[in-house]
Amino acid sequence: MRIGQVSMGCNSLAVIAFLLLIPLSFWHWVLPFGLFQFWGLHGSFIDIMSAAWPMFAWGILLAVTWSLVILHLFFPTFETLLGLQQEALNKFGSLPIVGILQGTWVALAEAFIYRWLLFYSWVIVLNIVNFLLLGFMGHGLLLWIYTFVIAPPVNFLSFGKLHPLLFSSWGWSAGAAALISHGRSKQRWVSKKGIGNWLLTWPISLFLFLVMVEYGWIAALLMHVIYEALLVVLFFLIQKLPRARLPRASQFSQIQPLPELLIPWPGSAHFFTQSDDTSETPPSSS
Repeated sequence: MRIGQVSMGCNSLAVIAFLLLIPLSFWHWVLPFGLFQFWGLHGSFIDIMSAAWPMFAWGILLAVTWSLVILHLFFPTFETLLGLQQEALNKFGSLPIVGILQGTWVALAEAFIYRWLLFYSWVIVLNIVNFLLLGFMGHGLLLWIYTFVIAPPVNFLSFGKLHPLLFSSWGWSAGAAALISHGRSKQRWVSKKGIGNWLLTWPISLFLFLVMVEYGWIAALLMHVIYEALLVVLFFLIQKLPRARLPRASQFSQIQPLPELLIPWPGSAHFFTQSDDTSETPPSSS
C-alpha cells in the first residue's frame, strides 16, 4: 500500500472520529444507542442463518452466474456492463486458501469501517440534518422522505425480510444509515464502474446490517466470512469446468462479413445494378 493511500485512510478515520466524538459531547440525542451497543453475539447459529439466507442466495446466484458468463460463455457485453474482472476470478479460483484469507480480512475491515464507524457517523449526521430541516418543529424532512418514500419500496423488494432493519426500534436513522453506509464498498471480482458491484454489494450489506441489529456485530462478521469463503470455493470449482470455445471480443473484428445475397430484392442497389447488366439489346439480324 502506498503512502498516499495510508495518509488518505488516516484522514478519513480522523473525520469519522470527529463526527462521532464531537456531537456526542454536546448532543446525546443524535445517537439512539451506545457506541458498543451491537458488539456482541446472541442467538443460535440456525437463527442467524435464518436471517442471512437471502444474502447467500442472492450473492451466490449472481456471482456464480456472472463467473460462468465471463469464464465460459465469453460474452463481452455482459462483462463490460456488469464490470466483471476475469483476472480476479482466475486468481481467487486458482488459489482458494489465499482467497479465503483475503476474504476474511475484507470481512473484518468492512465490519469495522462500514458497520461500526461509518454506520454510527451516518446516524449522527442524519439526525442533525433532520433536526435542522424542520425537525426542531417535530416534522423532520429527512424523516418524512425515509418513512414514506425510501423505506417502503426497499421493504417491498426484500419481501418484508428487511422490515426489522428499516423500521427498527432504534429509530428511522438506523435504517437510513444502513442504506447508505456501504456506498464505497466493492466486491473483489467486480469493478466499481459496472452495475455488478451495486447489485452484489448493496443487498448483501443490508442483510449484514439486519444480522448485526438482531444478533450482534460478531454474528454479521461471521456470516460475511462464511459468504466470502463460500464464493471462493465456488469459483475454484467453476475453474475446473470445461470452457466453451467461443470467440472473445478481440476476435469479433476478424470475422468476415456475410456474402451478399444472390437474389436481389426491389429497392436495393444490387437489384438496379443487376437489372442494368442483364438488359442487353438483342442482336440485329443481318
